[in-house]
Amino acid sequence: MLIALLLMLPSAAAAAPAITWPQGWELHDSPVPTSNSGRTFEGSNQWASKTDNQGQLLAVVSLTVLEIKQGEKPTLESETASLVSTMNASYAAKGMTSSCKAPQDTMLGGFPARQVQCTVLKGNTDILEQLLIVAIGRHTAQGLGYTVSPANFETYEPDFVAARDSLRID
Repeated sequence: MLIALLLMLPSAAAAAPAITWPQGWELHDSPVPTSNSGRTFEGSNQWASKTDNQGQLLAVVSLTVLEIKQGEKPTLESETASLVSTMNASYAAKGMTSSCKAPQDTMLGGFPARQVQCTVLKGNTDILEQLLIVAIGRHTAQGLGYTVSPANFETYEPDFVAARDSLRID
């Protein structure tokens, strides 16, 4: 089920982010995502995966770092809406739907952030839970995600929380 997630995960182009990835998880690089309008971004996208003994994907923690170009003034609301829209479109292209709760204010890496929790459905079946936290630093916009099957959400949540708490944003 989580294989579909990997298709939407955005390779590292910028400096390595200041995050401590969950211990025992495998780290990957993926292409930086493009917007729904096809706009490309400079930055990096990394994700850590947790698999079982048979190699089945159990959970993913991802970090997308997008460089803010000189003169740009992104807002938390616009960046959160853009990332959620891109995520929803990616799931829709795979025959899935996602339903997201209203964004909530939080902190990430010492900066104000917006957190969105989404449920991903295939038909009427809840197949994924996704938590996305977006923050804007001085030079980058960052999106930290946690994607997991509903049955494993609480199991791997401490790993996500530790990664979240370790993140330092410029």
